[in-house]
Amino acid sequence: MISTRAARQCLDDQLPVDVRALARIGALAAGQLTEWRWPAGEEPCAGVALGCDSHLELRLGDPSHCRLVMLRIVCTPCTFGGVRQWFLCPQCRGRCAVLYAAAGFQCRRCMALPYRSQRQRRRGRALLRANKIRGRMGWPPGLFAPDGQRPKGMHERTFARCQETLDQLAIEYLQGRDAR
Repeated sequence: MISTRAARQCLDDQLPVDVRALARIGALAAGQLTEWRWPAGEEPCAGVALGCDSHLELRLGDPSHCRLVMLRIVCTPCTFGGVRQWFLCPQCRGRCAVLYAAAGFQCRRCMALPYRSQRQRRRGRALLRANKIRGRMGWPPGLFAPDGQRPKGMHERTFARCQETLDQLAIEYLQGRDAR
């Protein structure tokens, strides 16, 4: 039987459209036709940018059964020149960098869904943090896996701080303080 906590949806399960990633690949230039795929490599998508303070036209699906979605883009000036693009959420009209494709496109606040890490208990988060630190050091995952050497190029103080954090996370995990 699946617990209701695990069965509920999270933002991590939704398909994101990130305006920063689109800008990085040049898809937001006026009149630019760009083809891209969702991060999971699922449904193909083609986008046409119609200029700053305008719209991004997304053509979802294959060309024969294409669904057209228009997402409004606004620009704000940056402090040291240039502009930053934002999507306007179709529901709340707020600026956001990422819209999620669920029933239409919505921002994180409108969908009211948590991230997967926000659904985990304290012990699970401690284990994830420890594995992230161990991965950064090139060590195998797991709180009780043997420690390796200091990575080449890592400052000794940074290494000592990482080891101290790992020790604190192991204590937190063993105490099992799941207050949720």
